[in-house]
Amino acid sequence: MLRAFLWVSEVRIAVGLAREWRSFLEQVTRERTEAEHRRDSNAYRSPDQVTEVTWQVARKLVKHLGAEEFEAQHALAECEAAAGVFGSQLGKDLRLQEERLSDLRAALSGLRSQLSGAKKRLDSLLEKDRKRLRQIAEIEMLKRQASTDAGTSLHQLDQMTQQDFEQAVREATQRSGFEVVHYEPRMIEVKRGGSKGIIFCEHGRHPTRDEYTSIEQIVTAQRLASERGHSSVLVITNLRFVSHPAHRFMQGRHPKVQLVQRFELQRWIEWGVPLDSLVKHF
Repeated sequence: MLRAFLWVSEVRIAVGLAREWRSFLEQVTRERTEAEHRRDSNAYRSPDQVTEVTWQVARKLVKHLGAEEFEAQHALAECEAAAGVFGSQLGKDLRLQEERLSDLRAALSGLRSQLSGAKKRLDSLLEKDRKRLRQIAEIEMLKRQASTDAGTSLHQLDQMTQQDFEQAVREATQRSGFEVVHYEPRMIEVKRGGSKGIIFCEHGRHPTRDEYTSIEQIVTAQRLASERGHSSVLVITNLRFVSHPAHRFMQGRHPKVQLVQRFELQRWIEWGVPLDSLVKHF
């Protein structure tokens, strides 16, 4: 009787675990469907900063949720299979398959532990998504608050020559409280208070969506900073991306490189967001 009672309890545990995985899978599927809708609804809207970032955030979330959904489907299938095996042994001599049943108990224990991990990962994904959505809302507010004459538009910056772009950056730097000490093509040396720094200007005229800052540009910026004895350099560009080799090259090297890329550039020059809020310790 005791053996039968314990066995019925194990069957209930297996069925209950399968139910928990099914509920988790349904939650992940709902979140993935909502993220897909957000991604797709922004895919063909006018490509301003807010819609671009919203689309990117939703796309990444869909990718991660899809992986969690796929894993949850497998876990649910294995739970249901284990529960089916346990249920099929009711009324039989359990000693005949004790080794297999012991293995199934261990498998269910592993699946329960994995469910706990999956729930934590989902909570982390959703919290990061909420944080990014709050940041997007703040960007939208900045965009709406910026007056029409706040500054040179990103579209105008894209149409400039390299020389005109450098002039626009110099003027914006001076409005931010810096004094221009020296400048030459692509490089501006500035000071504020008792500190000096180097700004490297990289401009792409009518840049494509996927155009990026290359490793050569990063090397040049670091060389110019090093020649003048500076420990860091601020690279300002109207491009959105930095290449993978360039990004890897920057890690752990000096002079340290800070980037003001396309969207930060718009916030600074067009919307009037202070440069100090976009870069650290420059």
